[in-house]
Formats: sequence, structure tokens, C-alpha cells
Amino acid sequence: MGRGSSKAGGGGGKPTPSGVTYKQFVQMTDQEQADLLAKIIDDPNIKVPSYLDDSLTSKIMVALGMNGKPKVVDDATLDGMQGRELYRTVYEMGSMPPPSTDAIIDQIRYGDFTQMSGKGGSYHGRAIYFATDLTDSTMYGSGERNPMVMRAKLNPNAKIGREFTIDNLDSKSPAVMNMLLNKRVGSADEMVMTAGIRELMK
Repeated sequence: MGRGSSKAGGGGGKPTPSGVTYKQFVQMTDQEQADLLAKIIDDPNIKVPSYLDDSLTSKIMVALGMNGKPKVVDDATLDGMQGRELYRTVYEMGSMPPPSTDAIIDQIRYGDFTQMSGKGGSYHGRAIYFATDLTDSTMYGSGERNPMVMRAKLNPNAKIGREFTIDNLDSKSPAVMNMLLNKRVGSADEMVMTAGIRELMK
């Protein structure tokens, strides 16, 4: 069942826990970004919601105010919006018992923060995964418990980065990468994602 949802990035002009918005962050030099990220990493007062994992990526997104809620619309409105259509399949997993599929979808649409892929489950790096093809998306939930598909539209003004470009960001953001390595924080995919914020969101 399709769910109308247009995911909008956070980080406008509102105050953030770090005092810097992502729009300001992407205008900084590599060294300025490294200094700010180091401060964020060491700041015990920047809290990540308890239902998220303790990933570096999550903390930085919270600190820069990038956890804005999406714009949610009905299917008819979504059909009339510009942008490439995207699909995200979710399903019940775990055994504690797991949250229902409806609860997962509601968290993505209305929650304070949408959880990224967890530790060990991020083949292409931590992210919120969508497919550009409905069949590919539904195959992800094939054979799983109560799969459901969400629909979204990609903002026509979104900047899209190719995976091989992101993988080479160590040469474009050396100060950020060196800071992360020196602090020995996060996994390799987290470090690449962190270094890539400036490249992908400016």
C-alpha cells in the first residue's frame, strides 16, 4: 500500500544543538568543518534520541539540525508533485516483539528523527534507503512479515552524489578524515558519510 510522503531535509534557520545549521556547515572550509565536528563529537550535552543507535552520523545530524520532519501529503497530491518517485519497503523484524509496520511508517513520516540503517546492516553506508523502481523495492520485503511500501518524491533541486565519488572524499576533505581517524571514532562508512556531508548537501 502506497503512503504519500515527501521527505524534506532539515536544517533551516532554527537554532541547533551545535549552534550551527547544515547550511552554515557546508559553507565552511575543510578545516573549519573538522574543528566543528570534533567539538560535536566531544560535547556530552548533544543528545541523540534514545531510540536511535549511538552512531556518529546520528549525533552529527542532530547537532546540525538535520532531523527536520518530512512534508506528508496524500497520494493524489504526491502524484501531482514534481520529482522522481521513490519507494521504501519496510517490514516487521526482530523478536521482542518487533514494532508493527504501521508504527515504522508513522515514525518515518511523523517522528522526531528517522532511524538510519543500523550497525552491520549498511551495505552501502548508513542511510535511509529508497529504490527508484517499485519492483526492486517490493523484492526487499519478499517473504518478510507484513511488508509495506512507502512512496516519496525526490526534490528536483536535490544534489545527487555517485557512490564512487563519495568513496573518494578522503582526498576532498582531508582535515575531516584525519580528525575522525585520530579520534578513532565510527566505522569506515560513517567516516565517509561524515566527510561527504559538505559535498552532497551544499
